[in-house]
This record gives sequence, C-alpha cells and structure tokens, in this order.
Amino acid sequence: REFASLQWNNQLADVNLKKVKDETRPTLAVTGNLYYINPTTRLLPKSNTFLAPFLIGLNASWDVSTLFHHQTHLAEARLQKQSLVNHQLALKDQVTTEVNQAYQRYQSASRKLELLQTAVRKAEENERITEVKFKNNLATTTERIDAETLLINARTQLEIARSEAMGYYYQLLYASGNIQSLL
Repeated sequence: REFASLQWNNQLADVNLKKVKDETRPTLAVTGNLYYINPTTRLLPKSNTFLAPFLIGLNASWDVSTLFHHQTHLAEARLQKQSLVNHQLALKDQVTTEVNQAYQRYQSASRKLELLQTAVRKAEENERITEVKFKNNLATTTERIDAETLLINARTQLEIARSEAMGYYYQLLYASGNIQSLL
C-alpha cells in the first residue's frame, strides 16, 4: 500500500518538476469573438441590415518575475523528488530486512521441528521398551510413568513447535506480500 502511495507521489513530483520548468516559458493564446448586431427593433430585419463583425486575437505573455524565482522553485521540486526516491529506497530496504528476518525465523522453527520429531520418535521407542520391561517385571511403575510422561511432553512440544512454525510461515508470507493481514 505504501509503495503505491509513494509511486503516486513520485509521479506528482515529476509533474511538479515539469510545471516549475514550464513557468519560465512564454505563453501564447489565440482568442476569437463573433458579434451579431441588429440595428432595428425587430428580431429579424426585413432586409439584410444586420452586422456580424468578428475579432481574432493572438496574445503572447511572459512573466519575467519567474526568472528570479525559478531556481528556488526548481531546487525545491528536485529536493522533493529526491526525498521521495530516498524514502522509496529506505522502504525497500525495510521490506527486504523484514522478509529476511521472517525467513530466518521460519528456518529456525523448521529445524526445531525436525529435532522435536526425532525426540518424539526416541520417546516412543523408550516408552515401548519400558512397557516391555514392565510387562516382564523388569521396570517399576514409576519408570513406566516417567517414560509415558516424556512421550507426552515430547508430543506436546512438537505440536507447539508446529504451531509456531505455521505462525512464522504466515509471517513470512505477509512480509513478502503474498497475503494480506487478517486483522
């Protein structure tokens, strides 16, 4: 949205720059007038006694005072244009930085997700081994409960990491401009 606004302001600055340059040039105007003169009191005279004079004029003018103020106005217009260009470059840098940060957060969340998936597989294997030991009376109830607790904890952390990764993914899509804000 802000890029579109800057683009319109940039076009407006171009028009303003052309306007300032055009102020120093002379202007030329062509005018024309046609009159109908009826010397009688009737609307339509009995004979051809009406006149239809016409005037054509050419007007050239040049405002000399603009020559003295031209450089100031031109400098202001150029400064406004350069300010818009600088703002546009800064905004591009900001968007690039935001996209890069969002991408880094998403990559970090993806790596964390892979690690937690490995942790869940190991916790499932540990719980399976502990269950077999418990059935053979080689493990206590506490060890069995600890193994189940570790498995539940690993699965919970995995689901939390999935939701975080999904959030970072949508932040990346938003920062790159592929989706609009839902708020």
